Amino acid sequence: MAPVSEYLYHVVRTMIDYHHDPSGASQDITVNGTYTDLSAAKKAAKTALFDDGYEEEWFTTFDIKGDPEEWTHGDGNIVYARAPEGEVFIVGLKTAPNTLEVEDSANHKIESELYHVLQTTIHYSKDRSGGDRETDIPGTFTTYDAAKEFAATCLLDEEVTKDDFEEYDEFDGEDDWPYGSDVIVHAGQPGVYAGRESFASLCRMYEYIVADYNLALRGEIEYFSNLPRCLVSETPHPADPDPARCAIHAVLPQFLVMAFNRLVERGFHRDAPAIITNDEEDELKARPRILEEVLSWTTNVPALRQMLIIPSIEGHQASIKQASPEFLKKIVLIFPPHVLFM
Repeated sequence: MAPVSEYLYHVVRTMIDYHHDPSGASQDITVNGTYTDLSAAKKAAKTALFDDGYEEEWFTTFDIKGDPEEWTHGDGNIVYARAPEGEVFIVGLKTAPNTLEVEDSANHKIESELYHVLQTTIHYSKDRSGGDRETDIPGTFTTYDAAKEFAATCLLDEEVTKDDFEEYDEFDGEDDWPYGSDVIVHAGQPGVYAGRESFASLCRMYEYIVADYNLALRGEIEYFSNLPRCLVSETPHPADPDPARCAIHAVLPQFLVMAFNRLVERGFHRDAPAIITNDEEDELKARPRILEEVLSWTTNVPALRQMLIIPSIEGHQASIKQASPEFLKKIVLIFPPHVLFM
């Protein structure tokens, strides 16, 4: 019997959707396979995109790591590919201790079903949009229950408790969990997380405004609405040296207040579940209606000295009569964005 490998080598494919989210915060991560031999894992990484049905000619850039000194796409990455519309695919390796008691195979790939715990760290202190992030695989298991149990506590140890985090949320099956059903824990460190989640959402809205991507903008506003602890009035000032970006950021909270208060006035509070019974609807309508408020800093941001024109996705330019009044106050000419939902 061959000796058991000390390490596992995960082949990980990351797709960064720059086409729909230029910040790079929209990422899809897939573990394509787990190996007990490094050479076998590297070989699998080089063909991972082909194995998934992609063709090299579909990409404008397709680089496979050869000479390490000439490789510019990050340590641990084997393949870098860019699609014509901007999506980037990266295939790399993640190394972890081998704690599994499973049989090796001739090709050194673990064929049994595995459940991976992914830990994503988002560096809001470096990039407020949330695009600067990294994902590790701290645990791999042969059952879902074991993986879920590990995920619930993998951020904690004898020296780190839940109280050490600014925010520490755990998924318990609620319908209005805003982070997705595959996220078990969402936590933020003191001094880094505070205000970052709401600001990162505003950064994405900024990108959607400039790109005239109304569907994504409305979805992002709905996402923000599902974070009731993130008050519009507590969104931090962007402190952006670019006056145009700062002007656009200053208008966005006004649209959030408009969208949220429209629902609150009808009795639909931001912390209301997605599906409610008649009794719950009556209870919600009887609650005090606390309206969102526009931030004071938004009115203090000066208007631009020269008109900024943002055309529609078809290239059309709004007239003064057609333009958004909120943006016109900042000397920005743009069609009114679609911000209302429900």
